[in-house]
Amino acid sequence: MDSSVPSTSFQRPAYHFTAPRGWMNDPCGPGYDPSTKTYHLFYQWNPKSCEWGNISWGHATSKDMVKWEHSSGQNPVLSPDDPFDKEGVFTGCMLPQGVSGEDGTLTLIYSSVCHLPIHWTIPYVRGCEGIAVATSADGGKSWKKIQGNPILQEEPANLEVTGFRDPYVAAWPGLDETLGAEGPPALYGVVSGGVRNQGPAVFLYKLQQNDLTKWNYIGLLLKFTPNYRPSPKWNGDFGINWECACFMSLTSTNTTSTRDFLIMGSEGGHERPWVKSYHDARPKTLLKRTTRYCLWLSGSLAKNEAPDGPGNEVTMTHDMGGIVDHGSFYAANTFFDPVQKRRVLWGWLPEEDLPMGYCTAKGWNGSLALPRELFVQRLEGVVGALHSALDDIGSIRAEKSSETGTFAVETLGIRPIPELTRLRPSRPIVLDCIVLPEVQKTKYLTPARDLSWEVEASVSIRDGCDAVGLFIKHNEDYKTHTRIEFLPASEEIVVVREASNSAPDINKCDERGPFTLFKTQNGGKEEIESLQLRIFCDNDLVEIYANDRFALSTTTYQDNPQALLISLFANGSIGSAIFQEVRIWSGMDHIFT
Repeated sequence: MDSSVPSTSFQRPAYHFTAPRGWMNDPCGPGYDPSTKTYHLFYQWNPKSCEWGNISWGHATSKDMVKWEHSSGQNPVLSPDDPFDKEGVFTGCMLPQGVSGEDGTLTLIYSSVCHLPIHWTIPYVRGCEGIAVATSADGGKSWKKIQGNPILQEEPANLEVTGFRDPYVAAWPGLDETLGAEGPPALYGVVSGGVRNQGPAVFLYKLQQNDLTKWNYIGLLLKFTPNYRPSPKWNGDFGINWECACFMSLTSTNTTSTRDFLIMGSEGGHERPWVKSYHDARPKTLLKRTTRYCLWLSGSLAKNEAPDGPGNEVTMTHDMGGIVDHGSFYAANTFFDPVQKRRVLWGWLPEEDLPMGYCTAKGWNGSLALPRELFVQRLEGVVGALHSALDDIGSIRAEKSSETGTFAVETLGIRPIPELTRLRPSRPIVLDCIVLPEVQKTKYLTPARDLSWEVEASVSIRDGCDAVGLFIKHNEDYKTHTRIEFLPASEEIVVVREASNSAPDINKCDERGPFTLFKTQNGGKEEIESLQLRIFCDNDLVEIYANDRFALSTTTYQDNPQALLISLFANGSIGSAIFQEVRIWSGMDHIFT
């Protein structure tokens, strides 16, 4: 292995979820068991290697979604050891509260894979991905695959698919209403994939109430042409094939109205231009990430009163959409938390920027992002954005008031769950009213004791601000650093990783995503909302959140263990950015008990 491997990359994250050893990817079956008041989280795991393969399920439990325990110890709870899943126990779900757990039995539904390889670029072998069930009668300590697996052996008849996996099952009140369903809420299931030469797809099923192993095919919920992209700036590439799709109804923050949402991962999309440019200018041997997007969309459900055949009974429109996380985050999985009455999202943070030799040396590969809450964010009194016209921002819906002439703007809200504040040490470093740029310098140095910290910053931005943000993980001469910046003119948040380490074989392309601040009218006065940043650093992992509607996750491997400083900076006119308050918690608590 290259001796230039960053020494800090061997330190496990303190407060991000990792497997005991080896490879991990998709979060699976997040949920809550009311009979034991326990949160469950499963994950795809190869305990035998830091490379993908032998995909099994690991399992952890928690009482608060903050502190976790690997309930399975050093062994998987589900392994690819039956003929129907001999090639992998792929992603799935746990049946929701009210169905799973009340009688002491927990139920998992997963993709059972009996043939590899599977990829949207090669012919699909019919029946290679089925759906199987496993149950636990002891609160999740042990699991047994049921007789009769797989319960769904193959994809719908008469369809040539590019993929058919990652089952997700839940109640969907909006779909009940659309279909005119009567009685108790029904359970619906979606399977992700695509239809050859037609585009990505979600296969929609309705489960029988008295036998949840019986799935009745309703049809393709959405139909898009390959590589559909509503907006080149504000939306991601829908690609060729979808993975890990899940549905939900979310309520607006300020009203009782709800919107229906889908979240999905897309394969086969066009690479982000800045990533392509980065690799075009470097040796072909440098690692390239798999081109993927984690997307969301919101739309209206409609019943087709005159279907042209089986599988065309209900459709969903695309009213607005965006990117769940603008970094390396992928394979989102969600559940409704009945304790706090909220939708919680988990996702995978791959380590594709790091050559496999480094991962093998440190003993693990991959982690999960911090758990996040999803909701409908609603902003009243909006009159515009920094530069883009509201109609051009594909990730929002803007409704104009006939009384005030202002707009109510709605979009998908995303923020870390509030329980994560328990990981903070008791006293933060607090900085007040830092006005930048200054006449003599543009940076304001602040200390951090280690590489496990959280920052909250509230920034007022004035005309003439070209860039504002933070340098993190740097030394005094800035030879080692990572730069996080908001660029008002181009309306984007950027993470510049080129100087994060000196290793020539680690991918250090930029991360970037569109983000704007809205202008509001209050008492006849126009104001720009403040930039509200939350940044989490956990050794090599960095997550950035802005204004409860933007998320970006990435890795920043560094080779200078003394590079612990954090700096505030701004470029542009003197005094064009004011850090109203900055709070830094250094030395976050560990999550594993």
